[in-house]
Amino acid sequence: MASIHDVAKLAGVGTTTVSRVINKKGYVSQEALEKVNKAIEELNYTPNQLGKNLKAKNSKTIGLFIPTISHPFFSRIAHFLEDELYKKGYRLLLVNSQGNPEKEIKLLNMIPTGQVDGIIYITYYQYQMDFSKLPIVTLDRHIDGVPCITSDNYEASKKALYYLKKEGCKNIAFIGGKAATPSETNKRFLAYEDFCKETGNPSIYYYDLMLHGEEKMIAKAFIDSHKEIDGLFTASDLFANACYQTYLEKGINVPEKVKIVSFDGVLNDLIPEPKFTVVKQRVDEIARELVRVLLLRIDNKETNQIEYIPSEFVIGETA
Repeated sequence: MASIHDVAKLAGVGTTTVSRVINKKGYVSQEALEKVNKAIEELNYTPNQLGKNLKAKNSKTIGLFIPTISHPFFSRIAHFLEDELYKKGYRLLLVNSQGNPEKEIKLLNMIPTGQVDGIIYITYYQYQMDFSKLPIVTLDRHIDGVPCITSDNYEASKKALYYLKKEGCKNIAFIGGKAATPSETNKRFLAYEDFCKETGNPSIYYYDLMLHGEEKMIAKAFIDSHKEIDGLFTASDLFANACYQTYLEKGINVPEKVKIVSFDGVLNDLIPEPKFTVVKQRVDEIARELVRVLLLRIDNKETNQIEYIPSEFVIGETA
């Protein structure tokens, strides 16, 4: 990636002159202006002003990085974030990345000359960049020195698993995607592992890296391979629905033959039936806390490293 020094060298001018051209401040001769602009074009140079502009706090724009807007949970959190930011006088710049590091890096540098006041990460690649001094906050993900807002993933998952056991399930399985970077969401599987150790429940699971949109394919293969399952805890609503539809296609009744509990709870608001038994994340409260903490960071105020938002267990029709 070209730097300001590369532009200055190609144009035959100093970096101060390049800076004046980029920022449109200070005198620059017409000849130097043309040389610098030509060098910028040849090198496809994008000014990396992220740090400077984040501190400038004058764009009233917040960047949001999510894997995909098509996922109901990410769509829901984006909705509440946009609404909460609007109340505070900010706009939301949405970036879909689907965990593609090249796209994430490119889009990070293409945010118009870095004109954002802060960033909310729901997905991220492990950039070689120090974010600890910047106004950034994450949902679930861990970045050194950056505050994280999350649900009580471990405790809520344990509660859901013990509920399935109480309902008579003896072969409880887990199905969910593994986060590619350190994330509180991975504690949902950790809760399942501990549950199996504590109760003697057989360890039956799918837990691996995947792309959003692959849930139905994975669910079908998993269920075909594990006919002994009579209870299922899924790490997301999309997996719960994929499993439910697979069982429906096979003529297996839910919840009589197999009981399903999912983590998220946003799908119940979007589809008429069934109403899933869920660990319901308080998405509106999470959004408010993300915005509150981010605005504190923008004002260079102290924040907690991690904050947990309690979820709610809702009994529906699937367990």
